[in-house]
Amino acid sequence: MNSEFREAIASFTEQMRGITSLFKDMAPGLERFEKNLKPMEEKLIASGWTIVMEMTPYHINEISELIEIKDIDDYFYEYYIDNNRENLKYLQRTCISYLDVKLVNAYQESLFAFENKKYIICANTLIPIIEGTLSSFDHTSNNMQKICANQLEECSNKDDSINRIRWNTNAMFIEKLTAHSLFSEEEPLFINRHWLMHGRSAYDITEMDCLRLLNMIGTLCNITRKL
Repeated sequence: MNSEFREAIASFTEQMRGITSLFKDMAPGLERFEKNLKPMEEKLIASGWTIVMEMTPYHINEISELIEIKDIDDYFYEYYIDNNRENLKYLQRTCISYLDVKLVNAYQESLFAFENKKYIICANTLIPIIEGTLSSFDHTSNNMQKICANQLEECSNKDDSINRIRWNTNAMFIEKLTAHSLFSEEEPLFINRHWLMHGRSAYDITEMDCLRLLNMIGTLCNITRKL
């Protein structure tokens, strides 16, 4: 064995030690991340948010430790609005790239409304975009809850944990968005498609409502770009 070969073996061995050490250092963080996926999922469902695939394990761990819905709302607001809205801008670019082309113009106009604080116009444009995007997963159905349920079942059958979380949070968001309530009763606190579309709402639509809708579209676009 010549000296150059011995040096190469020694260098490779040292690199492997470094890699092994790195994985050992990462192991506790990865274990914490896996442990916190379920609590994070439950927090998102309770507060009416869907999973953001650009979020890191650090974000997942932080969300899993939040208690109050207001704290979760504030976390998402800061995630999208802080740092000169960089995360929101990235979400918007992703959606423009992966939405069905016929929905892009409506989406861009909804963004214009959002930036100009015209939240009623924004929400009433985003909801049909959500419906149209969901229909791309099943062209035979216009039932948003059924489409989400079918996709969730498919992920569960494949033991695909990340996509299962995606579709479970999607399904629970749609359940809240389309929750049945009589028009003779009080309007639901969570933004409600039927009250908006049938002209029964007080139209007290907030920036947070629109962020939730934008976030949902972003989740769907992140799924379609993987297909």
